[in-house]
Formats: sequence, C-alpha cells, structure tokens
Amino acid sequence: MKKHYGTILISIVFVVVCFIYWDNYNAVASIDGIKTEVSKAISRSTKKNYYKDNIETIAQMNYEINNNKYIGEDIKKYWNDFRLAIQKTGNNSPSDSLTLSQSLTLEFYKVSFKHNNLRVNQGLTLVFIAGVFILFLYLAQYQDLLRDIVGNWKTINQVNVELLSLNGTTPIVKQPYSLARTQLAVWTFIVSSVYLYAILWDKRDISGINQTALILMGISAGTFTVGAIMDVTEIENNVQRGQNQPSQGFFRDILSDKSGAISIHRYQNVIWTLVAIIIYIYRYNNPKNLNELPELDGTILALSGISSATYLLFKSRENVIPAKVARIKLAAGNTLNEDEKKFISGSGEGFRTSVVKLMSLDNKKEIPATPEDGSNFDFVAKEYDREIYKKITATWKGKLKKDDNTEIILSGNVNEIPNLDGEVILVNLDKQT
Repeated sequence: MKKHYGTILISIVFVVVCFIYWDNYNAVASIDGIKTEVSKAISRSTKKNYYKDNIETIAQMNYEINNNKYIGEDIKKYWNDFRLAIQKTGNNSPSDSLTLSQSLTLEFYKVSFKHNNLRVNQGLTLVFIAGVFILFLYLAQYQDLLRDIVGNWKTINQVNVELLSLNGTTPIVKQPYSLARTQLAVWTFIVSSVYLYAILWDKRDISGINQTALILMGISAGTFTVGAIMDVTEIENNVQRGQNQPSQGFFRDILSDKSGAISIHRYQNVIWTLVAIIIYIYRYNNPKNLNELPELDGTILALSGISSATYLLFKSRENVIPAKVARIKLAAGNTLNEDEKKFISGSGEGFRTSVVKLMSLDNKKEIPATPEDGSNFDFVAKEYDREIYKKITATWKGKLKKDDNTEIILSGNVNEIPNLDGEVILVNLDKQT
C-alpha cells in the first residue's frame, strides 16, 4: 500500500510542478511579467537621477527584453529608444513617458494576443510529458518494464508464499530491477520530452532527430540488447543468476551484483548516465543552434559508450561460477576376476584408451576427460561448470586375457559429481550384462 501512495504522490507532485511551470513561464505570462516591469520603469523615469539610481535594474531589464524569444522587434526598439534617452539625460519628461507607455502597452497587447494559441500548445506539451511520466511510473511500479527476466522463480515464489503465510497479504515480491532497461527507458523519456518541448513549447524549427540523440539512444538500446542476450544465454545454460533473487529495492538492484554488494562497473555506469543527462538538458537551455536538438561533444559520447561497454564486460562475468577440475580414477570392478584385474594392471596401457565423459543430467551436453600424463588409469576434465555437468560415464574396450583375442566392453558411471573441487572420483568399470 505504501508503494501505491508513493507512486500517487510522485505523480501529483509532478503534475503540480508542470502546472506551476506553465502558469509562470508560458509565452503570455512571460510577456506580461516583462510588461509590468517596463511600465513601472517608465512611470518612475521622470524622477531626478532615475537612470543613475537604477542602472542595475535597467541593465537587467534590458537583458530580459532583448533575450526574450516572445517579444517582437517593435517592443525592443521602443525600449532601446527609452533606455538611450534616459541614459543621456538622467531622466525622462512626463509627456515622453506617457507616449512610451501607451505605445509599449499597445505593442505588448498585440504580442500577448498573438501568443495565446502558443500558450495553449505549451499547456498541451506539459500535459503530454506529464502523461508519459505517469505512464512510466505505472509500468515501472506495477508491470515488468524495468525488471530483469528470471530463469528460475523458485526463490521469489518461496518468499511470496512465506509472506502470505505470515500476514495473509497478497504477495508483492517481484524480480530485481534492471540497470540496462532503466537506462533505455530514461533516455527514451528524456529525448522524446525534449523533442516535443522544443517543437511545441519553444516553437523551434527542429528538422529531426540529430546525431547526438541517435548515438545516445543507440548506446542505451545496444546495452539493453546485449544484456538481454546474456540473460537468455545464462537461462538456457541453467546458470545460477543473481537476478533470480527477490528485488532488494530499485537502487540496490541496479547498483549491486550477484553477491549483493555495490559494484563499481554498475556505479560508474549510473554516474555517467546522470552526467550525460544533466549536460544534455543544459545544452538545450544554452544551444549552439536553435534549430537542432542538444549536441554533446565527442568526448562525452565516447565516455558514455565506454561506460556501457565496461558495464557489459563485467556483467558477463557476474553470474559465472568458477571453473572446476574433475579428477577421475578408473578401476576394475567386481565383475572382473583377479586374473583379469592383474592383466589390466600389468598391461602397458591399462584403461588409458577409455572414453570418459562428463554429462549433463539430460544427456544433451558433454565434455571429454583426458588421460593425465604418465598415468594409465587417471583422467582429468578441466574448467568444467558443475552447475551443468553432474555425472560421469566411462567406457573401455579391449582384451582381458593374453591369449584371448575377444574384446570385452567395460563401462561405469557416477551419477553425482562431488562438490569438492579436485577430489579424486573413483569409477569402477564392469562387464556389461
């Protein structure tokens, strides 16, 4: 329930902030604010030494008027004439002030009327952005938009069952959040919102998505795609994944690895993503070209790519179980008599020609074990994954008597490989019945 309240509260706050922003910074509000300040300045300009006493205020107003994107050239001309006149004389005559006030009021009224439709469009822009943000929150909280895929739900389901038995509440424990999915979703929201804001709010003549936006979206989409392929591959290979554990909270999930510790490769990726987002928004407000989306320099884009590549490299090793060594000793089983056992042990090859394999439980995967140097009975399989290979099979074909050319097949198996790394595993070879 707390999560529901949190999501609702964040949504309400975002909508309120959007409304306050629109109410104070839409085209008409921006023009009206400057009109009020200009009217005050003109009415007070008849006072002695007005320019000298208010030089900082006039300079600030001059900057705002000449840099306001909604104010036309006529208003700028009237203002500059007024500013230059009082700069020369120190103040203004009452008749000139009245004329300027009437002229500027008329021009401000024309500009405000002209931008009424733009004010509506600006409101619709923030309604759309707020709608997308709320949808993003809903999908992130109640759906699996930002969550990892799970190969084994056993642990998560067990926690839910325990919660249900303890307090009778509906189980709400879900799989962990995904850093790559979050990065892609955030950049999608940022780029699309800035694009709409530029066209509908600022009325910029944007020709299309520029190279910077494509590279940023490409990096995040590529990171997600490669990460998803890694996840699917691990699931297909029955790897024990940290993502199969219950969520520990959003920030803990995206910053920690399988062990639960905050990992440096995830931390640096989050930091560089935040840095790139801040610079992207800053460049929008301080553009080099008004008719283009924000442009980031090659260094920032390269660092974003390196950051994602570093994250993917270490992510590929997060769920890897250290390779094991299986040491196998073949021995004659109880179906062989003493003479046959002596013949095998006294021969020059022993069981060296045996075919020894480590097998998966479903018999679909196998790796060979090879004879150890200088031994006719010892075999070794190096760097095997014991989460996949669970049993051993061995087959030998040869003679058991010196003067008998009949070849006998001996075979043996171990249905569970011990977990102790390097432990010698005895496999008895017996005659087939």
